[in-house]
Amino acid sequence: MRYRLPSPYEELPHTADVGIRARGSTLDEAFARAALAMAQLQAGGGPVEPLIARAIDAQAEDRASLLVDFCRQVLARFFEERLLLGMIEVDSVAQNTARAVGWFARFDPALHVEGADLKAVTYARSAVEPLPGGGRLASTRAATRDRARV
Repeated sequence: MRYRLPSPYEELPHTADVGIRARGSTLDEAFARAALAMAQLQAGGGPVEPLIARAIDAQAEDRASLLVDFCRQVLARFFEERLLLGMIEVDSVAQNTARAVGWFARFDPALHVEGADLKAVTYARSAVEPLPGGGRLASTRAATRDRARV
């Protein structure tokens, strides 16, 4: 299933970081919504028209670390190509791997001026947990910069 911005999430403010908490009825959906939450923060309410497809492949020792690497792969597209995630389809999330296709839009400083300047996804308080009654909760944090974007 494809998930697109805007996507529901909860922002968890912190002094030097921003935290996100995303829920999904499945593990795939929780990972997708966590990645979209980061992009939503970066876009700052500006439009994100997903036109450019990129593979997202993550690997890690456990589910929380896998979520971190998954979100880092999305953030890497921003650093390497100035792309913001706008839509995602998760192919699979297993114990140690996650694979997806993301559709991205070019970052535009004029359109995304209100966005958060994320510099790194961190392991602090990262978790992937079952929800009572079913579904999954994915939580992670990203460090932010105080200076203007380059």
